[in-house]
This record gives sequence, structure tokens and C-alpha cells, in this order.
Amino acid sequence: MVDLSEIREVQGKSVFMKDATGDWVWAFGADDPDMVFEGVPGEDLEPVSEDLTEFLKHVTVLETLMTANFRRLGDQVPDEELPSILKPMQEVGFGGWRWPDPGYRTFSADSLLASVGPAVDPASPWLNRAGYSAVRIAGVESADLEYLDTTTAVKWI
Repeated sequence: MVDLSEIREVQGKSVFMKDATGDWVWAFGADDPDMVFEGVPGEDLEPVSEDLTEFLKHVTVLETLMTANFRRLGDQVPDEELPSILKPMQEVGFGGWRWPDPGYRTFSADSLLASVGPAVDPASPWLNRAGYSAVRIAGVESADLEYLDTTTAVKWI
């Protein structure tokens, strides 16, 4: 998040958040502060399909997935493994955004959160790898993730 003292209106939008590398930003509209925009700094920002409230909830879920004490990452998960990995969860109906890549979906259960999106092609890092997904899962307790140990086709980090 951008420090409040640094938020400035530029072309009708005010950047309030940047990704860790600073190459993607989110802004709210000056005329409609509930409208969120995203894109590359200095270029035209495009509207996000989530209003500000939903967007902030979505960001909170993503931050929880990234910082939870009990979490796993499978960066090359065969798509045929997804049903068993996601079985205890239901999809959350977030509108979505384009960062870090379009196509990410969020899942949850009482003690689990997951994010599923395109896997990076190891041979060409700017492309997605067909038939594979990147899966990030967080649990409230370590035991919540033990069911993942039965999946031998995935190397969890």
C-alpha cells in the first residue's frame, strides 16, 4: 500500500497500491472512489471487475496465502490433480484482476485458502504451461495440509 501522504491524483486516478517490484499499480477513481483500476505505471490503467471493497478483501486473502505460517506452493501441478487438491474447498466468487496473470481463482474452506492460476512454462517463462497450474494453499494448522502429502505427482514447496 502507498503511504497516504504519497497518494496523488493523476489523470483522474489515485494510485494506492503497487506490487513488490513496482511494475504494476492499482488506483481508485477520483470521480468514483469505489472504482479500481490496474496496470503498468505511467500507462493507461484499466478497470478491475471488483469494486474497492471486494478488491481489498481479495488482497487480504492473497496476503494471507503468501504469509500464513502453514502454506504450500506447487508451481507445476498437473491439472488432473486439481480435483483432489481442491476437493475440501469451494471457489470464492472474486471478480479478479490481471496480476500476476489473468485466470487466477480463489478457493476456501473453514481452515484452508487456495489460489490456482496458470503455471509458468519452464522452457519459456513468459508463457503459460499447458496442462499445469500453480497452486498456493494455506492452512490454519499444519495438519490442515497433510492431505496434500498423498499427492505424489506434486512437489510441494
